[in-house]
Amino acid sequence: MQTLIQDLRYGVRMLLKNPGFTTIAVLTLGLGIGLNTSMFTLMNELLLRPLPFPDSSRLLRVYRTTHQVQRGGVSPADFLELKNNESGIGRFSAYSFSSVSLSEGARPAEWRNTIRVGADFFDVLGVHAEVGRTFGPGDEIRGNDRVLVITHALWRDRFEGATNVIGRSVRCDGEMFDIVGVLPASAYDRRMFGNAGIFRPLGLIDEEKVDRTRPFLTVLGRRDLGVSAKQGRAFVESFGARLAAEFPRENAETGWRCKGLHESTVQASALGLTLMLLSLSGFVLLIACCNLTNLLLARAVARAREFAVRAALGASNPQLLRPLVVESMILAGVGGVVALFASATASNWFRAQALRSGDLPFELRMDWRVLAFAFLVSGVAILSFSIAPALFTTRLRLNEALKSGSRGSSPGRGHERLRQVLVVGQFALAMVLLAGAGFFVRGSDNLLRQSPGWIAANVVEGSIQLPASRYAGEGRVSAFCAQARERLAALPGAQSACLGYSLPYGGLGASSRFVPEGRRESPARSEPPVMVNGVTPSFFDVTATPLLAGRFFTDKDSSKAARVVIVSKGLAQALFPNQDPVGRRVADAESTPSQWAEIVGVVADVHSMDVSTGLGEFQLYQPIAQNEWHDGDGKPAVIFLAVRFLGTLSQAMVKSIQSAMNEIDPDLPVRDLIPATTMVERTTAYTDLMRRLLIAFALLGLFLAAIGIYGVIARLVALRTGEIGVRMALGAKSMDVMRLVLGSGIRLALSGAVVGTVGGIGLTRVLGSLLPGMQTDGAPVMVGTTVVLVGCAVVACWLPARRAARINPITALRTE
Repeated sequence: MQTLIQDLRYGVRMLLKNPGFTTIAVLTLGLGIGLNTSMFTLMNELLLRPLPFPDSSRLLRVYRTTHQVQRGGVSPADFLELKNNESGIGRFSAYSFSSVSLSEGARPAEWRNTIRVGADFFDVLGVHAEVGRTFGPGDEIRGNDRVLVITHALWRDRFEGATNVIGRSVRCDGEMFDIVGVLPASAYDRRMFGNAGIFRPLGLIDEEKVDRTRPFLTVLGRRDLGVSAKQGRAFVESFGARLAAEFPRENAETGWRCKGLHESTVQASALGLTLMLLSLSGFVLLIACCNLTNLLLARAVARAREFAVRAALGASNPQLLRPLVVESMILAGVGGVVALFASATASNWFRAQALRSGDLPFELRMDWRVLAFAFLVSGVAILSFSIAPALFTTRLRLNEALKSGSRGSSPGRGHERLRQVLVVGQFALAMVLLAGAGFFVRGSDNLLRQSPGWIAANVVEGSIQLPASRYAGEGRVSAFCAQARERLAALPGAQSACLGYSLPYGGLGASSRFVPEGRRESPARSEPPVMVNGVTPSFFDVTATPLLAGRFFTDKDSSKAARVVIVSKGLAQALFPNQDPVGRRVADAESTPSQWAEIVGVVADVHSMDVSTGLGEFQLYQPIAQNEWHDGDGKPAVIFLAVRFLGTLSQAMVKSIQSAMNEIDPDLPVRDLIPATTMVERTTAYTDLMRRLLIAFALLGLFLAAIGIYGVIARLVALRTGEIGVRMALGAKSMDVMRLVLGSGIRLALSGAVVGTVGGIGLTRVLGSLLPGMQTDGAPVMVGTTVVLVGCAVVACWLPARRAARINPITALRTE
C-alpha cells in the first residue's frame, strides 16, 4: 500500500510537470468516454432497460401477420376465441389505444390519450393499484364499464395527488365516469403505454364480439410457469393456422406470431439509429485512444533514459511498468470525472430536444448498466492506450538508452511505423464520421430546400377527437366539419379555414393503393403507395398548395353527389403517363366492390419534413363528406383543423380558435393548438438532433485526428533535426524543407482517407436505408470530405513544417 501511494504521488507529480499533455489527455479521454456513456444511456432508456413488471420475461405480445403487415392487430372475435383456448399455456388480455376529452366541473376539457383494456389486463401484467383498485370481470359489462384507472402522473398533475380522488366523477367524451384506481409510478413505462394517462374497460359490445373484420386489438399474454418461450410461440402459430383454416374469408393468407413484450417495444428504425450512434461515438473514442497512444508513446520515448537507469539499478519489468500503469489509471480516473459531466450535459440536451419535438422528456437514468458500461469503456481505453508504451519500455535497449545522454533515445522504425499507422487509423475513422455527417447534412438540406408544396406561415393548426357517443352516425362528422369550417372562417382576421384527416406540416396521412379504371387486375401489386387524406373545401387555400389542372372541392361535393378525388402531380403521371388525368376514374385497390371516383383536379406534389419517412410524392385527396373515417373502436378518426390568418399571428388569434370550438361543443378540446411553423419545427426536431450529433462527432474526430498528426509530424521534425540541418547546409531551401515535412503529413492523411472511404460509403448507405426521406448523391460528399480531411492535415502539419524550415543548420550540426 505504501508503494502504491508513492507511485500515485509520483504519477501525479509527473503529470503536473506536463500540464499541456495532461490537459489534452484528460479532455480527450473525458469527451470520448462521456460521449459513449451518453449514447449508451439513451440506448439503455429506449432499448435495454427491463419493463417494470414482475417476471416480465414471461410476457409476450401477439400479432396477426399478412404479406404487407407483420405487426397487425387482432379482431375481437379472434381474441375471444384465443381466450377460450388459453388453458394450459397462459393468460391473454387485449387493449386498444384511443383518446378522450377529459373534463371535470368547470375546468376546461383536455384531450388525453387513453387505453381500453381487458378486465384482466393488469393481472396479466402483474400490476396492482397504488390507490383504489384495478378492473374486475364485472367492469366489462355494459353499464358497469364507466370506470377509470389513471396513472400516477395524471393523478399528480390533474388532481394534485388528492387522496379523495377515488370515486370522483369526470366527463370523458361528455359521459360520466368514476375513478376507481391509481397506478403506482413504478408501473408506468413509456415504451408500453406511450403518453396515455387513462385506462378504461374494453367493454366489447355484442356486435364487436362476433366481428372478425376489424383487427383493432393488441393482444398481451403471460406464459404459465413451466411453459417455455418456444412452446408459447408454437401455440400461437398453430392457433393462427387453425383460424385461417376455419375462417378463410377473414383470415386466409394470415398467420399469428408472438414476441417477448420487451422485444416487441423495440422499433427496428430506433434500434438501427441508436446502434449507429453508439458505433459512431465508439469511433470517436477509438480516435481518442489512438491519440493517447501516440502521446504516451512519445512520453515513453522521451523517458527512455530514466527507464534505462531504473533497469540498470535492478528494477524488474513490473516495477518499470508500474509508473506507466499508475499514470494511465490517474488519467482514466480524472477523465472519468470529466466524462460524467459530459454525459450529464448530453443527457440534459437530449431531454431539451425531446421537449422541443413535443415528445415526452427522456428519463435518462444512471443505473447499474450505464455505470458498468462506463467502467468497461474506461478499462478498455486504459488497456488500448497503455499497450504500446508498455511494450516499448519492456523492450528497451539499455546500452543505447544510457549512451544517448541528454539527447534522449530514438525509437526504432517499428515504433515510428506504429505511430504512423495510428494516425492513418485516426484519419480513416475521421473520414467515416465526416462522410456520415456530410451525407446527412447534404441530404437534409436537399429535403428542406425542396418546395414542400405548402406554406406554413400565418397558419394555426390543432387537432380534435370527436366522441363516438355523439358523432358515430352517418353524416355527423361531415356536418360537424362544415359547421366548424364556417365558424373558424368567420374569426376576426381569418382568411380561410379547413379540416382534414392530416395536415402536411406534420405528416401526410394514411397509405393505400389506387388503380385507374381499366386496369383493375394487378396480381403483382405494382400500384404505387398513395398517401390518402380526407379534406374539406378550402383545404388547398389554407395550405397554399397550387392547383395545376381541373378544380378544387366545393360544398357541392357532398355525400349524395358523385364521388370525386384530387390527385397530386406525381400520382397523375404514375397512373396516367402522358395523358390528361382530369375526368378519369380511380378506385382503391382493396375496396370490394370497387368504389370508383372521378379525378376533378391535379395539385402540386407535397412532402413531409420528416426524414424517417419517404417523400410521399403520391397523394390523393377525398372530400370528408364522401369518406368519413373511423378508428378501430368505431370512433371518428382524429381530425386536424387549420386557419390561415391575415397579418402577423397573435396569441389572441390562437385563443379565438379554441373559443369557437367551445361554442360548438364545450367538451371538445383542441389539442396542440400551435402555429404551423412550430409544428414544422417539431417535425424536424429529430432531424436537427441527428444533424448536430453527427456534426459534433465529425468535428471532434477531426480535431483529435489533427492533434494526432500534429504530434507525429512534430516528433518527426525533432528526430530529423540533424538530417534537416545537413540538407540545408548542402543548399536545401526553406520551401524544400516545408515540402518534405508537409508531404509526410499529407501522405498519412491521404492514406487514411483512402481507407476511410470504404467505411464512409457503407455508413452513407446505412443512413439512406434508415432514413428513406433523405437521399443525395454520395460522390460530392466523399470528395468534399477528402478535401476537408487533407486541408486539416495541412493546417496541423504547417506549424511543425514552419519550425523545420527555420532550423539553423549550424546549431543542428553542432548537436551531433
